[in-house]
Amino acid sequence: RLAGINLLDIDDNMRLVSLVGLLKIVGNVCTATAPDGQAPEKRDYVFDVTKYIEDHFAEKLTSDIIAKEFFVSRQKLNLDFKRMMGETIHQYHMAVRVSRAAEMIAKGMSPLSASIECGFSDLAHFSKMFSAFIGMSPRRFAKTVRGRIEFSDDIDEKDTKPDIPPGI
Repeated sequence: RLAGINLLDIDDNMRLVSLVGLLKIVGNVCTATAPDGQAPEKRDYVFDVTKYIEDHFAEKLTSDIIAKEFFVSRQKLNLDFKRMMGETIHQYHMAVRVSRAAEMIAKGMSPLSASIECGFSDLAHFSKMFSAFIGMSPRRFAKTVRGRIEFSDDIDEKDTKPDIPPGI
């Protein structure tokens, strides 16, 4: 189980979506602690930038906005982020937004509502980004996962078995 999702009950596309969040977290931790010759302050600040993006994913974020927040130049921010994360700030921001939207859709929210909740103001752009990251349209994804994922907060396998009296 990952975040209340039974990974055995879902197809490869949904498994990928479920693991995106986990991989981002693992990647962030590895980036922040990797012995790559970078100064710890640089790793820490890039890690803080990823956390900022994750905490503000639904907002319109630009390199300029984030650079001001972290008191660095836009050029330094973009260079450090790309070196440490292997992708641009915009790519990372879109990946976080799409991942969150996929989680919302998988839990039953409509694609339109998920796109709005995740800060997309243009449904066509949302659909294009979603398809690029997930490999299918938001609508098709919703149809694919509807009824195929078991969500729970604290249900384990014994809770899903029927109660059969002893001796039957």
